Amino acid sequence: MATLRVGRPDGSHRWRSRRRGLRRLALRRRGEPGQPELGGLLLRAPDRRRRRRALRAGRGGQRRRRHLPVAEHARRVGGHLGRNADERGRTARTHGGVRRRHGDRVPRRVREQVRRVLDAARRARGLGAGAVSAQQPNTSVPSRSARRSAAVRLTAVVGAAVTAGALAVPVTAPTAEAAEDTASRFTLAVLPDTQFYSRYSADQFFPRYGTDPFEVQTNWLADNADELNIRFTTHLGDVVDQEWVSGEWEAGDRAMSVLDEAGMDYSVLPGNHDVADWSARSSEGNAQNYLSHFSADRLSSDTLVSSHQNGYSNAHVFSAEGQEFLVLAIGWNAEPGTWEWAQSVLDAHPTLPTALTSHSIIDIDKETGDAADTEFGQEMWEDLIRSNDQIFVTLNGHSHGQTRRVVTNDAGHDVHQILLDSQMAADGGNGIMGMMEFDLANDRIDFATISPWVTQKDPETLTPSDTPVVSTPEADFSLEIDFSERFSFATEFGPGDGAYGDLSERAKEIVSEGWEGGDGGTEAVTAGSRGDYVEVPGTLAHWRFGDQDEGVLPENAEITDETGDNPMYRLPVDQINAPAEVEDVTITHGDASNLSADAGAVCFADSSRNTGKLNYLTTEYEAPVTHASFDEGYTVESFVYLADNWTVEDNQWGGWLSRTGRRSALPVAWERYDYEMGPAFFSVSNLKEFQWATTNGTPWTNTGSLWSGEIMTGNWYHVAAVNDAEAHTTTMYVDGVPVLRNATQLDGMTYAPGYPWVIGTVFNYDEASNGWNGCVGETRIVDHAIDSSQFLYNRIDIDGDFSVTGAPSGDLPAGTQLTELEGAGRPGTEVRIVDDAAAGAVAAVSTSAASSETVLGSTTVSDDGTWNLQLDSAIAEAGAYELSAVPSIGSRDGTAVAVQFAIEPDDSSDGTDGATDGGTDGATDGGTDGETDGTATDAGTDGAGDSPTGDDAATDGATTDDDEAATDGDMLPATGLTTLVWLVLASGLVALGVGAALRLRRRADQQS
Repeated sequence: MATLRVGRPDGSHRWRSRRRGLRRLALRRRGEPGQPELGGLLLRAPDRRRRRRALRAGRGGQRRRRHLPVAEHARRVGGHLGRNADERGRTARTHGGVRRRHGDRVPRRVREQVRRVLDAARRARGLGAGAVSAQQPNTSVPSRSARRSAAVRLTAVVGAAVTAGALAVPVTAPTAEAAEDTASRFTLAVLPDTQFYSRYSADQFFPRYGTDPFEVQTNWLADNADELNIRFTTHLGDVVDQEWVSGEWEAGDRAMSVLDEAGMDYSVLPGNHDVADWSARSSEGNAQNYLSHFSADRLSSDTLVSSHQNGYSNAHVFSAEGQEFLVLAIGWNAEPGTWEWAQSVLDAHPTLPTALTSHSIIDIDKETGDAADTEFGQEMWEDLIRSNDQIFVTLNGHSHGQTRRVVTNDAGHDVHQILLDSQMAADGGNGIMGMMEFDLANDRIDFATISPWVTQKDPETLTPSDTPVVSTPEADFSLEIDFSERFSFATEFGPGDGAYGDLSERAKEIVSEGWEGGDGGTEAVTAGSRGDYVEVPGTLAHWRFGDQDEGVLPENAEITDETGDNPMYRLPVDQINAPAEVEDVTITHGDASNLSADAGAVCFADSSRNTGKLNYLTTEYEAPVTHASFDEGYTVESFVYLADNWTVEDNQWGGWLSRTGRRSALPVAWERYDYEMGPAFFSVSNLKEFQWATTNGTPWTNTGSLWSGEIMTGNWYHVAAVNDAEAHTTTMYVDGVPVLRNATQLDGMTYAPGYPWVIGTVFNYDEASNGWNGCVGETRIVDHAIDSSQFLYNRIDIDGDFSVTGAPSGDLPAGTQLTELEGAGRPGTEVRIVDDAAAGAVAAVSTSAASSETVLGSTTVSDDGTWNLQLDSAIAEAGAYELSAVPSIGSRDGTAVAVQFAIEPDDSSDGTDGATDGGTDGATDGGTDGETDGTATDAGTDGAGDSPTGDDAATDGATTDDDEAATDGDMLPATGLTTLVWLVLASGLVALGVGAALRLRRRADQQS
């Protein structure tokens, strides 16, 4: 049995068996009473299927789970709500002696809300929660007086309960949570695109770690299968990246074998990288390498119920918590006959809730993050999903990112569609996978996105986005599903007899053990203005398009270089040695990358390697940047967009940035493919991979290329190539994440002195060739390596230096006047002072964020880093003040600094509130009336300051000035009850009144 040398983050190692999951289970079972000798069983099971059956037998036929007796489960899960448990552990609520099936029951969350409200009312009346006597129903017909008496009692009880509840129970009082919420729960694990783990397993991961992220994922699932009650695992396709490379299949096979040896049930399906011809509909011949490793014979005999094309698509039935579920795994670009096969599987299992998995079902819009249709996904919807109510969820990978949506099937029910694909994260996916917790007792699915790989990475390789738990809304969410209603086609669907805690939260806890990093919350922020980016010393050229007019870019138009030294120009079409049209080059603002501060891009249409059609922009010969040797390293970065109509036939190897010249004319070693190309360029391969191809500097002999993973059309990306001359590394970053295929000892750059840089094409044999089909945003060249925190998608730090100096605080003496505030900040930053108290009052009645802000003044930070703001009006009145100093750049606000203080009232007014308020009114009302009527009584009644009746003066003051008189006039404090509470009180009083009236009427009837 082979062993693996597994690295720990602290640099130490441990030796682990590749089949340690098998060994662990054998040791755990060995010697247990009533269990056969598991080790012996496995030794007699040479193949995977026999080992799986033997392992099942050693476990007593099923995975070890925690169980509760039926009666105990009924008491803990539903007994307190009056439900009874049947012989299978399921529960049903009784109504008038008739047992109701779960398909007819009221949703659990509704019952729980009702129960909490009733318990609150009972506690308000001095009763314990649930303290309602269970009386036997009276089958006799009550008399009219008895009915009337019952009505009186009921009305009185309702009135008393409502009134007491409103008075005794605080509206916002929190309720105590149970110490442990155990319920019927299980987990479905989701493994998305593992292609890069398999591709770089042998040459990158194993030499460094002794394992790879794929194997770490499956080992983690095996190690935690019992604790998390993992009942099934789905693989969403793209097991490998290059289906013709045998070593990748060995890595994928090794990782999935961990599940085999642990006796875990799973489904797997081919993605586009697992087949020979991506565009062909499915066939066994197109997937020979895939099927040689994952045919129907490889799949679990315990759960496999049917397969199509020798396992290319397959169906499984697994059990969890006393219920059965169906999984349909549909392979990449499945041929139309697959729908007939899948329908036959559904028809054979009409009562089973069904999860459908495939490599590509929905797509993701990179600009909005919303789910989008795919052609194959729509075909699947029309031919299979919409008409089969059993299918309640779909899972797919392929498109980079995470998103989800809800669609409605023909039965009017929700179908949840979920996409998960992390292959563009660090290390080709960062070991990210999904955990779907089915909470059958509480009608909910909790989806968690976790990574068991991140905690095993070398600390030097960690990126700001690394985290063992991904907590974005697309990655961590809950689906509220009334299972009994949604699965009404199932037979008595309900909770099982398990008693598990919150499994998804437990998975997060386990995977985070030992993690001391951040939460990965480093999402880029939209720029507030065109200048909201990090300027870098040593910038040689920075071309931007946001200052150009939208529309067709005229011939000879000049493109701005922010350094002022290297402007680009659009060549007239008659000077381009290729077919070209003026209308094919346009400037866009609205469709530029939302992470670029420039908010502008140049777009090239209808480029084709077959027709030779292209356009490009160029610097002049001998511009300063054409002589850059990059002896100290370099950074070349750009925003790029592949057009939706990009095709391999027309656009493979098309480039968007190139340093012109000809390698064969330079002292560069011969190479097979790029020897006649320019010395350095960005392009996209026939596999839709970004390529940075370059040569090193002195002694000018070597060449090399950096490669990304597959990128998607119709999306913007930020791409950077960084040469660190001191570390002798050259690294490509895509959206800030380093790719796996980088280079060493490729420092500096070979170049032809004075030859231009161009945007929109690459050069071959000193001529423009393979034009770019898409758009190019702002592009920058720096004469040294910069950190990813300085890339163009980063924003200016307007918080670090911002402060308010000498700000007032605490209680200020009466008569204080605040006329200005001052502080420090980044030069050019705008500063405004906001009255938070006034803003809160306006926001309460306004739906506009802008209209809810009360600005007291604004200014700009001067070049010396200081600011002084004169308030529009001095603050002098007595009272408490809550202000905020807000830094901003354009439309983007920084972190506000709070300024809180109070101005004390004038001491001369203390104790004379009645004279102040009432006296004022008296001078107007009482005094005037007194002079008119000539009586002190009238003046005193109206609240004159001279009135001997101080209470009257206070009362009048309260009537005139509500807020001040309510306090200064010594009135009782307001109760603070809301309108809703008053309505409840009024309803209770009305109910009591009606009850009293009915009681009086009953007595009158008795007397008569």
